[in-house]
Amino acid sequence: MPDNPTPLPSAFASSHSMRENYSKFGVERYYENVAHSYRNPHSEGVRKVLFNWMDKWLAHDPSLQPETALTLTVLDMAAGSGEVTEALDLWTARRAQPTRRKGPPLPKQQQQQQQQQEKQQQQDQPFPISISITATDPFTAPAYTARTSRACLPLSFTDIANGMLPTADPPIVYDLVVCSFALHLLSDPSEIFSLLWELSSRARWLLIIAPGKQPVIKEGWGWAQWDVNRWCEARGNDKAEIVEERCRGRVFKSANHFS
Repeated sequence: MPDNPTPLPSAFASSHSMRENYSKFGVERYYENVAHSYRNPHSEGVRKVLFNWMDKWLAHDPSLQPETALTLTVLDMAAGSGEVTEALDLWTARRAQPTRRKGPPLPKQQQQQQQQQEKQQQQDQPFPISISITATDPFTAPAYTARTSRACLPLSFTDIANGMLPTADPPIVYDLVVCSFALHLLSDPSEIFSLLWELSSRARWLLIIAPGKQPVIKEGWGWAQWDVNRWCEARGNDKAEIVEERCRGRVFKSANHFS
């Protein structure tokens, strides 16, 4: 019997502290052993950060105000078990639903007025938005597919940096890349630069969701941090981020698609 037998998969889910899990098992070993069962313990915060960003993006970006239906292309990078994809599905569904009054029944006349208001609401419903999602994760693709019923490409950060994202003619330019609770695991600046520079040529916006402000994204790496509240470049403003339930969302705009 080996001196250090591999723990059962359940042992890898025993702690909600990812720092503790990584320290105890190692990043790759941890994710390899929770490939089918992984769940992000911060999924509610991730959802709120994503909802906040999507609402602000839709409200401020003139390119998202067409007169007809719109399809957004999103890269869910290091997709885990699909928390980001699920949140995007919920956001899309919520946006498509008219606001309905809650409370006790209204008198007949007010009911008629309410019905007229709801009918007008339906006529005034915003243009439909659909989201086409490409997901990648080298470890948890089985958990992602089980949760979302979608495919997940087994691509690592290194694979993506080496240009292994799907190609097409004309080339695919993603409207948004979301990386949740993963990019801060990269510690080698050259690895981070290679990945971010490649992404900047393939995407317009980048949303990084993490427990802190890592990694530091330097000038010249293909991205400029964006102040989502003032809708302009952050230019060193430390408060230019979205914070929800201990989750920090930092938004960056691609220098290669800056318009």
